[in-house]
Amino acid sequence: MAEPNGYTAMQGEEAPDGECVDSEFEFELDESEIAGKKVMDMLSEKALGDDAAMELKDVGADTWGVMLYVVCKDIGDIVEGQVSCARMFRVLFSCVAMVMNLGLQFSILYWVFSFVVNPSVAVIQKNYATFHTMCYDADGMYNDKRCGEFDMGTKQELCQAGLSQQVFLGSILFLWTLAMLTEFRENFNLQRHISQIAHLPAGIQHTEQVLERDDEGEISYLLIALNPVSRAVLYIIVVLPKYLVILFLTLLGWRWLASSQNFSDLILNSLALQFICTIDELIFSSVFPEKMVEKVSGLKLAYPKVEFEDAEEKEAAHEKEILFLYGRSLCFTVCAALCLCVYISFFQTVLPGYSYDLAGFCARLSKQELLCKFLDKDCFPMGPKTAARMLGSIGSAVGEI
Repeated sequence: MAEPNGYTAMQGEEAPDGECVDSEFEFELDESEIAGKKVMDMLSEKALGDDAAMELKDVGADTWGVMLYVVCKDIGDIVEGQVSCARMFRVLFSCVAMVMNLGLQFSILYWVFSFVVNPSVAVIQKNYATFHTMCYDADGMYNDKRCGEFDMGTKQELCQAGLSQQVFLGSILFLWTLAMLTEFRENFNLQRHISQIAHLPAGIQHTEQVLERDDEGEISYLLIALNPVSRAVLYIIVVLPKYLVILFLTLLGWRWLASSQNFSDLILNSLALQFICTIDELIFSSVFPEKMVEKVSGLKLAYPKVEFEDAEEKEAAHEKEILFLYGRSLCFTVCAALCLCVYISFFQTVLPGYSYDLAGFCARLSKQELLCKFLDKDCFPMGPKTAARMLGSIGSAVGEI
């Protein structure tokens, strides 16, 4: 059998690496293992050497990062027979924490939707239906006389709803969209980095996926290779669930914020939504011991950097990379804004078919005179209002005219 280097292996002949082989088939297996070892040695040499040779990416300090460590390090060790009570307990503990994280996030999303969002939507829809009944004729023309009979309390309640101020609501929704875009991009980068990690060569033990590096007493865990099963597991239990949480949080956030019954709730609801996003970090920092926090903080996703033949090629590649990265960021932002516009225009179900006719109606009610204007003094006189005081106020007002 002809080898790529021109060497022909015969039965009983010594291989170029100094190993005597008994058969052609055994020689091929040895060559495969040797090639895998060379790949792992090259990755290890780069990882343990100069950082400039490897891209090192941190993982999130949350329960998702814990699962990354457990799948790639602990389970890999267990598969190779390195079983211990401590390692098994850590895997079980981490899996329970992950289930708790997912259960709490999806449960709270459901409870918020059922117990907070839907009742708020029902109130706004009832008030808006009353507004259309009292302030419009059957042909759709605004009737100011009939609208005067509209209950003032209902008017004020309706005009405090977020949907009554399109620009204000749109700005808050856009900020929430950007917050979710941040979560999406973090998960997208995680997915991209996992895909760039080298494949674990056949015949190499799973324990060699993670390389421990000691930097003057600071231990780092470098994930330098992944076998197909570990990579698929990471996609299934980390990347995909995070995308689902982000999707549901985005849709729930849009609906919840759009159904806010007053402007102060609009701000408070956005803060409450952000709390749901931090459940994974809360569980990580409160449930796991300090030792596990240190291990996850030291875990790095490592893959070799692209090598260039000369400085000119490196500069050209750097220029293309800058244009690509900023172009991708622009596409993400534009797509997020377009998704929000499509939701508001076609899929907003708080007030289906809403034509923003509350803006003009509420503009008249929102005008309130301040008792004290800029630099005014003595705005709050003591005692009851008297006729003389009222005449004095009138006289001063006439004098100003």
